[in-house]
Amino acid sequence: MKSSVGSSFLFTALLMRVFCLETISAEQSCTSNTGAPGVCVRIRDCASLHDYVANRPIMGIGAMLSSVCSFGFFKVMVCCPLELPKDENTPLLPPHCGHSAGLHNRIVGGNDAALNAWPWMAAIAFRFGNDSGDFIFSCGGTLVSSRHVVTAAHCLEYEEVSYQVRLGAHDLENTDDGSHPIDVIVESYVVHPEYNNTSKENDIAILRLDRDVEFTKAIHPICLPIEKNLRNRDFVGTYPFVAGWGATSYEGEESDVLQEVQVPVVSNEQCKKDYAAKRVVIDERVLCAGWPNGGKDACQGDSGGPLMWPKQTTYYLIGVVSTGSKCATAQFPGIYSRVTHFLNFIISNMK
Repeated sequence: MKSSVGSSFLFTALLMRVFCLETISAEQSCTSNTGAPGVCVRIRDCASLHDYVANRPIMGIGAMLSSVCSFGFFKVMVCCPLELPKDENTPLLPPHCGHSAGLHNRIVGGNDAALNAWPWMAAIAFRFGNDSGDFIFSCGGTLVSSRHVVTAAHCLEYEEVSYQVRLGAHDLENTDDGSHPIDVIVESYVVHPEYNNTSKENDIAILRLDRDVEFTKAIHPICLPIEKNLRNRDFVGTYPFVAGWGATSYEGEESDVLQEVQVPVVSNEQCKKDYAAKRVVIDERVLCAGWPNGGKDACQGDSGGPLMWPKQTTYYLIGVVSTGSKCATAQFPGIYSRVTHFLNFIISNMK
């Protein structure tokens, strides 16, 4: 009887909280119930609060009630604190980031990137089991600290393989091109717990390298968009860059030399219309970018690579190459995992 009364009280409290709420849009910044800066997300995307509710239901539900920041039909959003973990050995969020030494032109339809143009680019390679053969390059990634690389979850679907990351590379087949790349073994990795390999929802992962890398002109981290004004942006109408060693046409040969292209971000509403006839989930977890007439886009092999937005002379990681319709197809923009939505996942796994 007491539990029934308690449940009724909590439900009533939730209704009062929801209907008295001045709503905040999903992904917007907010202040958590602890006074910390946060982002308004679904509770399933807030690991700290979700785990608290699961482990301590009564207190957890109370914390959830005080964290509600928005609501919709069968969907309640909570203010999830952006917790920046500390690590005595590794500067997790480096104070200097996002600076490129290259000049960038406006990949399918893209151009060869200049040497050291994108110093945070990572080429991810794998080999099976205890095989002593060469690593096979398969995806891109982005250096975000001296020990962490962000990539797409679908890049890590092979079982019983080991991974390696090449940093500072320009031409993957010619290491004497002046780039002086380094290869670093992946010590461990975390795939988003709700990644769906069919729909490609929550298509993001983070790699931990087996050692800290030294920052140079050729190896340097990109910035994460943790500032409040960036977490609130949808970036629609901006022209970020995408880069990678992927195919230069659909099912074509991959490029040995790093390619780059600039693409416009389109609204999720337009993207939903473009993909209406396909089984693709377009929601707050993704960002869409591409030219209406096609011709320029990320392609096979670019998966996991960065969508990079310039703020004056500093570049921010705003998207991770995820999926789309073939490559550079007219009326089908590329689909990227939206980094501002996954900041908590990224930062909480930078250990």
